[in-house]
Amino acid sequence: MLEDTDILFLSGIRWEFSFQRHQQIATLLARRNRVLFFEIGLSPANLIKEPAVTLRHWKRWLRGPEEIHPRLFRCTAPPVFPLNRSVIAVNRINQEITFRAARRAGKKLGMTPDLVWISDPYFSRFALRRGRALTVFDWIHDEGEIEGSRLDRVYRRLRGECLKGADLVFTPSRMIYDRQGQNDPRFHLVPHGVNLPPGPVPASPPPEDISSIPSPIIGFIGTIGPAVDLELLDFLARSKPDWSWVLIGETRTDPGKIPTRPNVYFLGPKKPEELSRYLSRFSAGIIPYRVNSLTETVHPVKTYQYLAAGLPVVSSRLPELAGLGDLVRREDDPAGFLRALEEILAADREEARQPRRDFARGNSWEKRVEEIGKIIAVARAAQSASGENVTRSVTS
Repeated sequence: MLEDTDILFLSGIRWEFSFQRHQQIATLLARRNRVLFFEIGLSPANLIKEPAVTLRHWKRWLRGPEEIHPRLFRCTAPPVFPLNRSVIAVNRINQEITFRAARRAGKKLGMTPDLVWISDPYFSRFALRRGRALTVFDWIHDEGEIEGSRLDRVYRRLRGECLKGADLVFTPSRMIYDRQGQNDPRFHLVPHGVNLPPGPVPASPPPEDISSIPSPIIGFIGTIGPAVDLELLDFLARSKPDWSWVLIGETRTDPGKIPTRPNVYFLGPKKPEELSRYLSRFSAGIIPYRVNSLTETVHPVKTYQYLAAGLPVVSSRLPELAGLGDLVRREDDPAGFLRALEEILAADREEARQPRRDFARGNSWEKRVEEIGKIIAVARAAQSASGENVTRSVTS
């Protein structure tokens, strides 16, 4: 297990946004290391879309690094210029702002990172100026921008810089690994995981906002954004008016597009520690994603959360879920999706739920981070053996 290491963890999402791979790995690494979780900056243009979020973000920036868990510090990047993802010159300026802010935060905490973890290509500067630090690029999925567009060109260029500068590349995507990693010893396939309680979970009443919703409850947890097929959701809710359809998560799309049928319940985002109480009320979990360039390399974390709760799962035909076999029903069209739900609800028994829980136990985040630690230890030993003589670190 990795230990006694100062880690700069560069995150393309905010800490409180949809607790997922970024936060899970950072939290577990902090058990035996010091971790600075550094959030990407927001521009003034973000005030138009999310004024409250943006102002909170800037207030945290003014406060500087703060300890949110033992040995885990959060710091927010300063405000940056708009068009960060579409104009390379703007991105270069913003990355310099971010680089200098991370250096100041590290010095304030007395940290000289031995490991730099990049979870977003828009931090490529840190891969190119890594110094003595071992650099990890966690290539979670492709952005799915329109091929040839400015967004796509900038993304590919920055991703290429991360690949050029990284010592290790992790990815949960089998497609990405098969496409680019099989002949590159730096690549390692590291799927998502799931949080599991250390022991038996005592029975507890469901949260008030779901306790009175009638069964069966077909549930979705996660960000309600461009990947979610809202037309499919509306078809399902319309086709089964006696079933309850519960959506839990942040909204990253026009709220007016979310189905407003009386059997659709939007409960908003919940804290990670609350989710198990909601999942205990679900009859099935769904992943109603559009299948396109945006989602073809997406390996949804929620899949493991559903299975850990023993739930039957129906998904759109996402390529990344093919390896889960019978644990997840994947369907091509709305009629097939609905038919699969009818069949799995009719067949669901307690004995059918245990194999799903067993699978989740074998895919915990603890096991994932233990695997990551072993890979990093080997890479650090090789780096030391090579006698690299680099004089500048990321915080110097």
